[in-house]
Amino acid sequence: TYRLNQTSDIGDQLANSQGKIAVFCFSDEKTIIKNLKHKNRFRELPDGYEECMHIKKLFGERVELFLGERATKGNFLKAYNDPQFSYMHIAVHGRNYNEDFDHNKLYFRGKSEGTIDSLLGIEILDQSPTGKSIILTSCQSAQGQIVDHQSSYSFARNFLINGAKQVVSSLWDIDDKCSKALYNHLYIKWHKSGKIELGDVNKSNPNHRFHPYFSHSQLTLSN
Repeated sequence: TYRLNQTSDIGDQLANSQGKIAVFCFSDEKTIIKNLKHKNRFRELPDGYEECMHIKKLFGERVELFLGERATKGNFLKAYNDPQFSYMHIAVHGRNYNEDFDHNKLYFRGKSEGTIDSLLGIEILDQSPTGKSIILTSCQSAQGQIVDHQSSYSFARNFLINGAKQVVSSLWDIDDKCSKALYNHLYIKWHKSGKIELGDVNKSNPNHRFHPYFSHSQLTLSN
């Protein structure tokens, strides 16, 4: 079983443990500039890129970046199964399929430049990671159909079933700028104090947009 956490202790682990952090972002400077000329199926995430660079700035050598064309499904699965990474921050596109929850997806870069590859939620169950803390700044990653009075069959749920210690995910489509403000605030507090309340993080939204759509999209679940 797993539980909803209002107080997240991932920050305490991040600040004090020596575990490495794998940071994935769908975009980097190269893909963002290229997309100004050629519109792709999935929009670039410039604020997600800045969000990920901010993590690198705070935690330095503990962070390995997988940005733009390096943010492939293959690299993600390698990092997910690699015991040296205790934490993963994933800023890619996501989609929930209520009508077929086995096909909830995260979208990564493909093997060849300009292509897209998808990771199904059920594929997570075939992996053999050590217990990790996962942060999904991906749209709809906490959404899912409720079956037989169980919890939501979301992408986040698959990580928990597969042994993740804790998963932070998104209840609906994320505003990219809002996500950057939330997680910049989160990582700064984690870096300084080692612990933060999720409710306090959700109050840190950009441009004073206090509607719950922008300020309360994040959900934390724990094993």
